[in-house]
Amino acid sequence: MSIGAKVLHVDDDPGVTELTNQLLNPEGDRFELTNASSGDEGLELLEDDEYDCVVSDSVTLSDGRLFASVVREKDASMPLVLFSGKSSGAILDEARRTDANGYVQKSGAESFARLERVVDESILLSDDGWEPLAHHDWEGPQELVTTIASALEGYSGVVPTEGKPLFHAIDPDALAGLLGPTADGSHRESVSVRFSYQNLVFALFGDGRVLVRPQ
Repeated sequence: MSIGAKVLHVDDDPGVTELTNQLLNPEGDRFELTNASSGDEGLELLEDDEYDCVVSDSVTLSDGRLFASVVREKDASMPLVLFSGKSSGAILDEARRTDANGYVQKSGAESFARLERVVDESILLSDDGWEPLAHHDWEGPQELVTTIASALEGYSGVVPTEGKPLFHAIDPDALAGLLGPTADGSHRESVSVRFSYQNLVFALFGDGRVLVRPQ
């Protein structure tokens, strides 16, 4: 749990900002929240201070660039979480384009509990030596275990068919059931699974991200 983490929240809707202050940090001791009502204001705050995480709606700068994209260009390691009212597919596409650490779709009070978990997870992973390994496309023809195996060979030179096979370390069907899209096609925003293999630890997420670090 990221007690006292400094979080920059950027949203041009005052109502959402008020709800975020009330529901994400009701006691004032969970996160140190700073709010910005525009992308330009958010960039100014990032230049003036240091933050542990950025939470952003789909806001743009005055020059038309997406705020989240500029954040990622300026700092590749900054934990970045998208919090948007767009459709699940549209947010996922934006998360991939901005290399966001996670995303949450605005859908009422319950979405703030998910946002808290995703912010926590993003900060934790950024401090623990994790590296992006792959991004699985749930709509593509390739199975999750194949995505992992292909990326693993390029990452460490480990051939998953040598020694202990990768499919002995994980249950591909169980993983697909836990992490894959729901029956209506929406992605599981805050679900993750970890497992160890060949002295490495893997973290898999419902949005298709696969991270890796030494065991």
